[in-house]
Amino acid sequence: MKKILIFFLCLLVSASSFAQKKAKTKKMAAKTTTSEKKTPSEKIAPAKKDKSKNLPLAKPKPFKAHKAYLMAEKANVRKEPNTKSDVVMRLAAGSEVTVLSPTKESATIENVTAVWYKIVIRQDTVETDGYLWGGYLSDLQADSKKEATISFLIRRNNDKEWVIMAARNGDLLSTLKIATSIDNAYKIRNNVGYDKINDAIILGGKHGEFTELEELVIWDGKKLNYAGSAKGGAKPGTDPMHHETFVVDGDKGAKKGCILKVNTDEIEWDGTIYQNSATSKTIFKWNGEALIE
Repeated sequence: MKKILIFFLCLLVSASSFAQKKAKTKKMAAKTTTSEKKTPSEKIAPAKKDKSKNLPLAKPKPFKAHKAYLMAEKANVRKEPNTKSDVVMRLAAGSEVTVLSPTKESATIENVTAVWYKIVIRQDTVETDGYLWGGYLSDLQADSKKEATISFLIRRNNDKEWVIMAARNGDLLSTLKIATSIDNAYKIRNNVGYDKINDAIILGGKHGEFTELEELVIWDGKKLNYAGSAKGGAKPGTDPMHHETFVVDGDKGAKKGCILKVNTDEIEWDGTIYQNSATSKTIFKWNGEALIE
């Protein structure tokens, strides 16, 4: 009887020990599954704070009301910014308007995409407002030196084309499209003093950082004529820089009644000119159709 009691007591101790070991094994397995040990390279770094979120947002430049001119034979001012809206009034070529603000609406007309603008037209003491498609507008205007009633208007259609037109008292006289990649820093110069030339108009600017461009347009009193281009600049990191420019009556170094194409090479570094080569000049005259030497 005593031996039987001892046997059952040993069974109880063994069962209790086995249960404790099993529970411990499950606990360790669960711990290993949820949080496995990682090497230093595998440890997840704590998330860094994004400092850019604390930076102030850049504010867009406010739109300023300004004068602009109609670059079309005629155009409709609409009550709303779309081509189906009621017509408020009609404008003639060269008409001056005040551009108040751009809209979110846009339209594509004759392969040109532009937004609509809220405008106001002042005639004597009467003001009329409405919307005009931006592709008809030009901020650049210059008067003829020979005929005060003629004005020249210029607009950049896209990155490969500019348009210039001549107008007189609301009548469109001539329009010329120029294939050019001038993309910034442009200006208009016009001068007189030539045979068969009323005005010589020069568009000047840049295409990228290293290429300079000038486009020469001649107004002969009846139509606008493309006369040629002057190109300068250099490839990045090369010397010297090549400058090519037109010089017309009224400019420094001009030759009376002639158009000059001036070429200058220079070595430049950080805006400082270290060496200039001899400047060469080509003398041209306009024969009514083209420049001739």
